[in-house]
Amino acid sequence: MPCRTGKLGNPHVCSRGLILALLLLVFASGGCAGWGYRSIKLGHGPRDYDGVLPQDQVRVTESGFCHVGTAKDRTEALAVQLTDDRRVAGKWSATLVDRQRWPRSEHSYHLVGEFSPTLAGLDQVGPLDVLRDTLEQLGRLNADPFVNQAHAWIAAGMFRIVERWHGLSAGVEPTSEATECLAHTVGDGVVRITIDPAGVYHIEYLEED
Repeated sequence: MPCRTGKLGNPHVCSRGLILALLLLVFASGGCAGWGYRSIKLGHGPRDYDGVLPQDQVRVTESGFCHVGTAKDRTEALAVQLTDDRRVAGKWSATLVDRQRWPRSEHSYHLVGEFSPTLAGLDQVGPLDVLRDTLEQLGRLNADPFVNQAHAWIAAGMFRIVERWHGLSAGVEPTSEATECLAHTVGDGVVRITIDPAGVYHIEYLEED
């Protein structure tokens, strides 16, 4: 199933070869969550992000919308934060790869995110404040287990970043789902945080064998 469900013009014009190439491109580059993260940009409105992901694989949340999917040894999650007027203020993607195959196993966890304090109306906050505030949002339990699982995979990386930040506390207790996800991470990953000229925070956590 293609991850992009928006219309590509007249379907009779598209060749089977082009459709196959698009499918291969999507899955080779990291699945639906990866596709969604790259396609959805800060500042985008509903016309831009509606249809980027299959509707049956997206859930609306208090803060925006999310997606989670598992295929073989790979789990991916996406969480998007929206402003009051439904524009994208933040986006987060987490990927866990856990392959236990002889003669070589592979394990990695990667969280990447972008957040605009300006779009969110939080001009006076720093990266740590953004992480703590986002963790508080992700920690609100939802009646839909799909949402809780998607948020948990994102939150796991954020908890690890705060821990690496001179041992500071997140000020938020992880949910049971997030605790399970944390068990799949080691906590010795590399943290990268940069601020671009537009004031957007780029936050990354990576651990791998």
